[in-house]
Amino acid sequence: MRHATDTETATSTHASEEIGDLDRFLAVLTEEERAVMILSYACGLSHREIGIAANLPVGTVKSIIFRGKERIRESFQLEDSAEDHHYG
Repeated sequence: MRHATDTETATSTHASEEIGDLDRFLAVLTEEERAVMILSYACGLSHREIGIAANLPVGTVKSIIFRGKERIRESFQLEDSAEDHHYG
């Protein structure tokens, strides 16, 4: 039987914490915001690709992502980050 190393245990714990944070962030979003954010950030689709998949104009996709990020920032009192921008 193989036992996890300290590094593996720490990595697993960190990943579990990140998943918990992600669940909390997604929980404050509307169904539409959640779906678009997952397509953008988890699946890596561009705004154009999301628009095609969801039958939405690109401008609407961008607005939904913006509103979702704002809702998360407000709910968890987070500050905007220059690295937070995701263009596609």
